Amino acid sequence: MIADVPSPDPTLAPVRQLVFPAAGSPRRGSAWPPRGSQRAASRPPRKGSAYRTAFHVVLIAIPILIQVYFNSGLAYGLMKLFRVPYGVAAPGALIGASNFFELAVATAIALYGPASGAALATVVGVLVEVPVMLSVCRFCVATRGWFEPAAAASDLGPVSSPEA
Repeated sequence: MIADVPSPDPTLAPVRQLVFPAAGSPRRGSAWPPRGSQRAASRPPRKGSAYRTAFHVVLIAIPILIQVYFNSGLAYGLMKLFRVPYGVAAPGALIGASNFFELAVATAIALYGPASGAALATVVGVLVEVPVMLSVCRFCVATRGWFEPAAAASDLGPVSSPEA
């Protein structure tokens, strides 16, 4: 048997016993099968759990909405105040309000499992952020007239090459 093969490193022996238990060893009370998300995923849903999940989705989405609209509005408003050109202000508002939910989804699933609350929160974040960012983009396009027109390239004067 594999479990009877002596380990070259004595510190790995307990790990080998967990990975390859001896034949006939009881599995009760051990770390096998894995606890948590895998076991919870195999359990049938409880009555009313869909309503609780929908409620949690709403609770997660509200702060994301507030954060995206506040940050993009603040960035866009400050750029208007400081007379930043529209070509910089609109992308700046979108960048200032964006989140890195794509990375957060991968990290949450890797660390806590696909059935965890962290995975739910990050997936809701992605699903909420995309339409909200599209609405921020639409707002920026609709308010393009708030900004002064960009100077044409011919209005900037002659282009000189750097001296060698």
